[in-house]
Amino acid sequence: MIEYPSIMRETDAIDYVNEFKRYNSSINGIVRLDRYLDDYDSWICYLESEKVIKPNEKTGKIESFYNIDTQKSFHKYSDIYCSMVDNIPQNFFMGVVNEK
Repeated sequence: MIEYPSIMRETDAIDYVNEFKRYNSSINGIVRLDRYLDDYDSWICYLESEKVIKPNEKTGKIESFYNIDTQKSFHKYSDIYCSMVDNIPQNFFMGVVNEK
């Protein structure tokens, strides 16, 4: 599910960034949220201002989004997935694979 950030998810978003910081992990795709942890409202305003910027020669970046139907993938390739994860109990995938 893709969800645009909102004030209703402030706690979740900040917890998400702090968890990465706690484990000294690199994090990508948070659109500068790490700079706004003390002022989430300003981050939401920043995102809104970025939505109106149109790509041009200076900005050369166009993103593509893909929807991947994981249920369909599990059904179609369940034999491959199950063989790749020998350390996971066989019945781990049964709920996903058997749902048709």
